[in-house]
Amino acid sequence: MRVTWNQLRLFEAVARRQSFTRAAEELFVVQPTVSAQIKQLTETVGLPLFEHVSKKIFLTDAGRELHQTCRELFDAWDRFEMRIADLKGVKEGRLRIAMVTT
Repeated sequence: MRVTWNQLRLFEAVARRQSFTRAAEELFVVQPTVSAQIKQLTETVGLPLFEHVSKKIFLTDAGRELHQTCRELFDAWDRFEMRIADLKGVKEGRLRIAMVTT
């Protein structure tokens, strides 16, 4: 099974945002690109990843499995990048900031 890192990033964004359009905006690509990549990924997996109900999308069982796998892969990659930065003597990482407005 051949899957690209870009397809996984796009899929994860669509799954998280529950929208092809919002995922495209987040990743600074056009929506048809997202649709084409997700279609190709779905063909590679061999099972539907999303179920379209009315104008909403939902993950299928296969989609939920792939989404969990994506999160694990991205977390592992982040840890790898931090370890490499430590070996280089550089302190690097991601800083996630959450903000609540009232």
